[in-house]
Amino acid sequence: MTFSCNSDTSISYSGSYRSYLGHGRVGIPKKCRCGCDVALRKCDDGTKFYTSKGNTMDGEPHLRMWWDEAIVEELGELKDSLADLCTQVQDMAMDCGRLEKLLG
Repeated sequence: MTFSCNSDTSISYSGSYRSYLGHGRVGIPKKCRCGCDVALRKCDDGTKFYTSKGNTMDGEPHLRMWWDEAIVEELGELKDSLADLCTQVQDMAMDCGRLEKLLG
């Protein structure tokens, strides 16, 4: 699917919009690889995307990521973290049971 986004500049992308993954991170971006903050912008059609606030002329792609893709990734990361925490709580509960048997 190809479409245009005319916000500050004219951009046309097909498929995935993420032009820079940045330090292997997924989810909602916090900083661009250049160290600049990230802004949430909106296309003319209302589609939201994250982009770097920086305007360097180094020729490298800066962060550009669709909002909905960032949200899906962030929720996936949170789901994985929650599953890890549940496992840890279950392990601690088993450890408490063992301690009670030893002390009891």
